[in-house]
This record gives sequence, structure tokens and C-alpha cells, in this order.
Amino acid sequence: MTTPKAVVLGTLHPGEIRRCCVEVWDDRKLGGCQVSRVVSTNSRFVVAAFVPADAGYEPKNSGKHLLGRCVGRVELTINAPDSPSLVSENVSLFVVGSEPAILTIPITGSVLPRFELQPPDVKLPRVSASGPLYSACVICRNTSGGRLMITPATVPQDLIVRVKRGEDIDTVKVMTIEVSPGAGRTGPQSTRQVILTVSDGEITETLTLDVTVGPAD
Repeated sequence: MTTPKAVVLGTLHPGEIRRCCVEVWDDRKLGGCQVSRVVSTNSRFVVAAFVPADAGYEPKNSGKHLLGRCVGRVELTINAPDSPSLVSENVSLFVVGSEPAILTIPITGSVLPRFELQPPDVKLPRVSASGPLYSACVICRNTSGGRLMITPATVPQDLIVRVKRGEDIDTVKVMTIEVSPGAGRTGPQSTRQVILTVSDGEITETLTLDVTVGPAD
């Protein structure tokens, strides 16, 4: 058996590196056999190595598992991909002289952008009972739960971007996107890009918000 039986990573961010280990116990499945190798279903994302237990190794879960003895640990290095995705991989353990794998460790999680915009793009005007609305609210969120600072870096001339003031510890910021009165509201439909600089105090990234503006129907 292994402890834990599965690795649940939770949320990762693109490019993040995370390390953890899984202890391997000599129970009925191993039957005293020696672990010969470990294989990952995606070696670019999950790098796995088996480290035999030595005389000085103290298992983390020794008080919880009375069956068998700890024969070693699988050291895992998780290299998150560069784009958002779901993670569902396995690491398999093989013993000397035996096929197929004697144990399989599932590894699950999700890769989310550190900062995200909701909605990811804006189309104006919006329809309302009182007529066309040339403004919308956009939420920027720090998915790691840390602080969030946001600054409009590039704003097209016919757009107005306002960031609602809040505390430095806010993990969510609200912005108002508005089309300036005049030509921006009467010309043919086109898309502008608002460039935003976002930071948690340590990591700074650039987000792009597409704003499509057209005449009212």
C-alpha cells in the first residue's frame, strides 16, 4: 500500500513546481518483493523517483499503519504546464520480476491562471429596458487567494477604465469599462484591447481584455 493512496494537488498555477512524496509499505501486494522502477504516465508533468528506506528513515505515517514496513518513498516533482488544464495522471510501481504494475498512485488537480478576468471579454452596448448601455463591470481575481493590485497600462482613447478602490489585501477587484460618448458609440463594430498590469506583490503579469464595440441595434 501507499500513504497517501492518491495525490490531490488542488490548484496549481502555470509553470509552478511542487514537490511531495508518497510512502510505500510492504503489505500483501508487495509480498517482500523489491521495487524495481516507477513510471509516470506523463514524465514532463510528473517526475517520479523511488528512494529505498534506509536505517535512519522515519516514516511520516508510522503510527497509522501497522501492517508491513515502510520500504521507501516515491518522490514526486510536479511541473505544471504553461496553460490552464485539468490534471489526471498516474504513477505506477513495478517490482523485480513482475508485470504489470503492483501499485498505482493517482495524481489529480487543476491548473488555473494566477489572475483571471470575468468575463474574459466584453461586448458593448448591452441591451436594457432603458436603452443601450455602453458600460460593463469586469471582475479581476487572484485565484491563489492572495492580495491583488491592478493598473490599466494601455487604454484605447474611446474607452474609460475605472478600478474600484479597495484594500491592499483584496483578492478581487472590480473595474468599470465605459465607451466614451461620441464616435466610439456610432462607428462600425470593432474590437479594442485594454492591457492591464496585475500583481500580488511578488509576481506581476499582463492581462488583455478584448472590448468589442458596435452601434446600438
